[in-house]
Amino acid sequence: MKKLNDLKIGVRLSIVMGSVIVLIFSVLGIYIYIIQRDKIYADMDVNMTEQVNDLCKLVQLQIK
Repeated sequence: MKKLNDLKIGVRLSIVMGSVIVLIFSVLGIYIYIIQRDKIYADMDVNMTEQVNDLCKLVQLQIK
């Protein structure tokens, strides 16, 4: 395989730009994944707490 310096400027530019774009999309994808995962866990905790409170109220009503 040719060294990077032996390639034409257009090919070198394409390789560098392609690598930068792949890196940016990868970092952005990982960041969005982490943010969404945390948001889903937070929403899930809120929903579970509400359901437990509703069930607690229902059981208390049945006991009365």
